[in-house]
Order: sequence, then C-alpha cells, then structure tokens
Amino acid sequence: MRKIWRELSRAFHQESSEGAEDEVAHFAAAALMIEMCEADFATDPAELEAVAKALQEVFSLTPAVIDELIEQSRRNNTAEISYHPHVETINRLCGQPEKAAIVRSLWRVAAADGHIDKYEEHYLRRLCELIHVPHRVFVQTRNEVLQL
Repeated sequence: MRKIWRELSRAFHQESSEGAEDEVAHFAAAALMIEMCEADFATDPAELEAVAKALQEVFSLTPAVIDELIEQSRRNNTAEISYHPHVETINRLCGQPEKAAIVRSLWRVAAADGHIDKYEEHYLRRLCELIHVPHRVFVQTRNEVLQL
C-alpha cells in the first residue's frame, strides 16, 4: 500500500511541476515579446495585439491568461534590468521547435507596426544567439513572416 501511495504522490508532484514549468516558460516568452515591443522605444497597440495572438498560437492560452501574462510582463519589464533570466528559462524548458516558434512570434511582433526597426532586429538577432537558435532559423522565420 505504501508503495502505491509513493508512486501516486510522485506522479502527482511530477505533473504539478510540469504545469508550473509550462507557466514559467509562458511568462518568459511573453516577457521577451513585450521587450520586443519596447525595443524601438515606442509600443504600438498593433504590437501588443501581435503578442496576444502569438501567445495564443504558440501556447494555446485563453484570452484571460494572455491578458494577465501581458500585464505582468509589462510590469516586470519596467522593473527588470536584464532579460537573461527569461533566456535561461527558455533554454532550460523549450526545445528547438518551441524556440523557432518563439522567434517566429518575435518577428511578427516586430513587424506588427509595419516597420522593423534596427533595434528590433538587433534584439532578435541577439536573442537567437542566446537561446541557441541557428542563423538559418533566424532567416527562415524572418522570410516567412515578411513573406520574402
């Protein structure tokens, strides 16, 4: 009986921690997307809409969760000095397909206002290096989003 209880307990804790890890990954991606909105020193409403759409597409989140993530990310980005904790989270919790989806989303956010600023491209190029996304993925996702 104790063995069964231990196995059930272990399975429950593993499931709970996986859910918590997902939430942390969602927050990290949202924070990086909000940072992209602010990279050109002007946050356009179209960029915020692109963030919401990207979070829904990549993570299949509800509108209420998306609104909360965006609000928390905006609040935290003004208080934080570095985006490196979010990069570390993405590296720890996301595989290459998820990273490529995040990069694609970041391109969409950057292009949402109709112009990709040099600061936005620099930010995205740097993030790709930090989250270990190959340059070819950087180029492929850019070409997809910009339809080149």
